[in-house]
Formats: sequence, C-alpha cells, structure tokens
Amino acid sequence: MTKIRAVINDIDGNLIITEEPCWRLENTIFERMGLEPMSRDVHRKT
Repeated sequence: MTKIRAVINDIDGNLIITEEPCWRLENTIFERMGLEPMSRDVHRKT
C-alpha cells in the first residue's frame, strides 16, 4: 500500500478552477436540506 506523502488543498482556486464544482456541491447539499439553491452569481460574489 502506498502512503500519502502530501495533500494539496487549493482553496483559493490558484491551481485548479473549482468554483463551479463547489457551487454544484453546495446546491446539492442545500437541496437535500430542503433549502433554496444559491444562484451562481451569489456564489461567485461570496
């Protein structure tokens, strides 16, 4: 078994553009909680 030697967490999107997948994931969570989805514009601003 290979050991994990490092983990890269790109929370500000410098290495990978992750805004859209995060927006989709958050809206999936909102839906499961019975909440209204967040617009893409609001997600980008916050």
